[in-house]
Amino acid sequence: MFLTAGYEMMNFLLRKGIRLERCAGWSDYYPNHKGGNEAGRAVEGIPFDAARLGEWSDKVQPPLARNYGFVVKTNELRSVQYFNRAPGAFAVALRVFLRTLAARTRRRDILTNGASLIAQMLKVLIDLSDGEPRCGRTPRWKTW
Repeated sequence: MFLTAGYEMMNFLLRKGIRLERCAGWSDYYPNHKGGNEAGRAVEGIPFDAARLGEWSDKVQPPLARNYGFVVKTNELRSVQYFNRAPGAFAVALRVFLRTLAARTRRRDILTNGASLIAQMLKVLIDLSDGEPRCGRTPRWKTW
């Protein structure tokens, strides 16, 4: 369904206020097939402050990038790992370091990557609901 409704889904998310950015360099799995795109279509949520979720902030799992100790986006991770190999990589790593330092100084939990996307969608749901969103009453152990 995503392949036939991807455009509509993205427009829906953007209309609801979800903020995304393109992950350049992540091509489609099969860019040579009909409709494939070498430039790729990958997107991720912009860095999102978990405090905007209020009491729901602890219900969002942290981004995988947190294991590195930085507030880092998909395309920045490579540069952070190889910061000492090129001036451009050093500049990106410095930007990540400053973003991380600012978040820690302000005691903010900044979500990136998929965690940002999930948190933004949850924020839209919270804003649209009359009180607690329906998903909050679903037992965590219940599988579908």
